[in-house]
Parts: sequence; structure tokens; C-alpha cells
Amino acid sequence: MQMTRRDFLRSAAMSAALAAVAGPAGVARAAEANTPEKWVKGVCRYCGTGCGVLVGVKNGKAVAIKGDPNNHNQGFLCLKGALLIPVLNSPDRVTKPMIRRTKGGRLEPISWDEALDHMAKKFRTTIDTYGPDAVAWYGSGQCLTEESYLANKIFKAGFKTNNVDGNPRLCMASAVGGYTTTFGKDEPMGTYADIDRASTFFIIGSNTSEAHPVLFRRIARRKQNEPGVKIIVADPRRTNTSRIADLHIAFRPGTDLALMNGMAWVILHEELDNPRFYNKYAIFKTNDGKDATFDDYRAFLENYTPDKVAKLCNIPEQQVWEAGRLFAESPATMSLWCMGINQRIRGVWANNLVYNLHLLTGKISQPGCGPQPAPYHRADLPPRRDLVLPDRTAQCLRRRTRHGLALPSAPRRARGRQQGPPQPDGSILGHPAGFHVPQCGVSHHRAVRGPRQGRREGHNHLRNQPRAYVAEPEQGPQGHVQSGHVHHRHRSVPRRGDA
Repeated sequence: MQMTRRDFLRSAAMSAALAAVAGPAGVARAAEANTPEKWVKGVCRYCGTGCGVLVGVKNGKAVAIKGDPNNHNQGFLCLKGALLIPVLNSPDRVTKPMIRRTKGGRLEPISWDEALDHMAKKFRTTIDTYGPDAVAWYGSGQCLTEESYLANKIFKAGFKTNNVDGNPRLCMASAVGGYTTTFGKDEPMGTYADIDRASTFFIIGSNTSEAHPVLFRRIARRKQNEPGVKIIVADPRRTNTSRIADLHIAFRPGTDLALMNGMAWVILHEELDNPRFYNKYAIFKTNDGKDATFDDYRAFLENYTPDKVAKLCNIPEQQVWEAGRLFAESPATMSLWCMGINQRIRGVWANNLVYNLHLLTGKISQPGCGPQPAPYHRADLPPRRDLVLPDRTAQCLRRRTRHGLALPSAPRRARGRQQGPPQPDGSILGHPAGFHVPQCGVSHHRAVRGPRQGRREGHNHLRNQPRAYVAEPEQGPQGHVQSGHVHHRHRSVPRRGDA
């Protein structure tokens, strides 16, 4: 059943009216019928924010839900979380396998035994006819670890194909690539608690108000409690998030890379950078991984002066100046972004440029500071501040780089282990040690069009929530930061006041 937003609001209003007509007695009877026997802790699985929930259970059925007051959301749930129970118990949910026996025919329910037998037969026939690379699996970030492990084992160890992909590639592969090329590890170094310490928020590629309402509420509360807090929102659209912004930069879509390079130019031109930090904790690299200097990086940014960026982004020149100054002059700056940065053909570069701004100013790994993908903080756990990492200079230089900075790091805990990327080993999947399929699997987009043999016969989707993939114009090679490995010179990122 399809329902528009207007229909939903009308339905909600009618329900409220009927509840009022029923009077207190009717409401009391309904409440008594759904009084939980116990409350079970859980986590909302909608947007990735990880809000804690308490699920009310009666007769083995979920009948009520409320926010967990002992989690980072402090008992608050957004509308999506509050409606989990009606969604869970909706009669429109698919609770059994469905099959379309003829092309264009209607879906009809079948038993699990019939469904599994049918799938097994189709996969067996496809593999026997076209080979193992004619099948693929497409998963989801909502899969549990055990589910993803099992799917990998079936396809890689059982079918002997590496055609395994999922929508997390679209959501977070750019962030993973950005963190790895900049810091040497895929690990955000902040927590949700940093929101309560930040004095400036730089929000780009995220409509936080609608995508992550609980986080937006915390940001808005921070601004309300501290009048001096500033919010920069870089978004081509005017959204609910931009309504609370002190500076809304409505740049031309696809030009945000130039915008961030322009902000970096302003920071250097206005001498708002922190040379004591990056001279001690960062190194510069060229596009091919060779050593560079600060002067090389500064010369690179001359292509992104505010007047040039303003014309390219179709924004007032003053906004470029103001954004750079607000970012650098704040005691604690926190950057937040989401799919507007990640889901794109230059997502890794976009992530790198956010990190550039923090490394140039030294606003990183301090309370209230740091670059953070919007829904992927680690709640209010002790944050990771061990940014400065390994001691493998040769490997750093072999990485694919672009013109920019590089951050040094402390030695890894795993001393004495084999250096370099791990070798594929099929033993974990039940094969003899040393077994592996040498070639990489195809991506989802290629799998849909047909992997290798030019056709796709078997393609399994598991809990997939497809998202749009939009390619946009980009502007040339961009400066970025990559992890630097300088043996043991520095053991940790300095605390506030050390740099």
C-alpha cells in the first residue's frame, strides 16, 4: 500500500480524533491491552546513529517502545524510532517468501522449503552452465556480522566467487578510503560527546535535521545553550538544517571540493593555520607519493583563491572568507558530513579535504574537535585520540596520494606481525591454508549489468535498501592529507595547548 506524506498526516489526525471521541475509558482500555510484561534493551536500526531503545514485550510480542535514558540519545527518539512498533506489526510486511512464476505475473507466497529448493536449483544450474562468477551476492549494512560472515562463506568458499558486495560500499567506502589514506586506519577519532564541547560546526553533505534528527537535536541544543556557537552549513539546498545556520553556503552542486580548497587558502592567507602542529605532526606529499613541502602545497592552493572559488561555486566571495575564518578562529571546530560527501565519484577526495582543514588548523583529537561522518561516531565511549600511528614509511609512499599533507603516527600494537597487506587465505572459510581466489569480485553496479561473462543469472539480495547513485562534475586533482609514518618520532597527538 502506497501512502503519501499528506495521506499519512491525514491518517494520524483522524486517529487522534477517534481517540478523543473514544474518551478516557477507550484510551485506558487500549493502554491496558498493550501494557508490557517486560522491557528489553535494543538499538534502533534505522539511520545508523545507534539510539538506544527499550522494547515493551507482552506475550512474546513487541507492543511498545521508548528511548533508553541511559544511552547517548538520553531517552529521546525521533519519529522513525517512535513508529518502530507500528511498522513491526504492520499487516503490509512481507513475512514469507514470494515468487513471481511468470514474467509480469503477480507475486504469490510459497513455503520456505519450496523457496530454498528453487534458489538452490537456480544457483546450481547457473554455476554449472556459466561458472561461479556468473552469480553474485549483494548485502546490506543492516546485516548482522554473523549474516555477512555466512554469506561470504557460502559465496567465496562454497561457490568460489569473490562477487560479494553491498550497499555499505555506497554509504561508507569513501569514508573508509579517506580515513585510511589520511590517517592510516579506518577509525573516527571522536564521539558524540564532542558535540557538547564544539564551538563551531561545519556541516557539509548532510541534512542532519531529517537524516539524523537525534544528532540535530543535540547540535541545536548546544547552540541554544551557548549563544557563541556558530554553525556553517554547506548545502546547495535550503533545508531544515540550514535554518539554524549562521552561514549557509548554497554552492553549485559538484563544486564543494573547490569550496574546501578555498577555505584552506583563506586559512593560510589569514595566517590562521597552526604551523607548530603540522610541522611537527604532518608531512606533505605530491600526487605520486613523493615528498613535497609546505610551499608546494601553498602554491597548489593558488588555483583556489576566494574570487575563483566564488565564480566556480556560484556563491558570494565573502562566504568563502567567512567560512575559512569561522572554521579556523573557533576554539573547537567539529565537521559533520553524510552521504552528500560519501556517495559520489570523488568521495575519497571530499573526505580528504575535510581532514585537510583540521590538520592545517590543528583542530583534531581534542575535545569538541575533529572530522566525523555524521551517523558513525562511537556514542559516548572514550574517544580514540591515538591518531599518530605506524612506522612504515615505505608503505606510506606507495599509497595512492594527491597533493597535500600527511599525518604521522605512533607504532601499532601488533609488533612483529607480517608487514604489508594481509594475504588472502581460504582457511578461515574452511579451505586448506593458502587457498584463495586470486581476482577481485565485481562491484554491485557491474554485477547488475552482468559480471565477467556478460550476464547475471543468479544475484541474491539480502535486506537491501537501495539508494540513488548520482555522478556529478568535479574540479581536477585536489590537495589531500595522507597518513605519514615517521618511525617513532611522535607517540600521540598533542592535547589542547601542546601545539
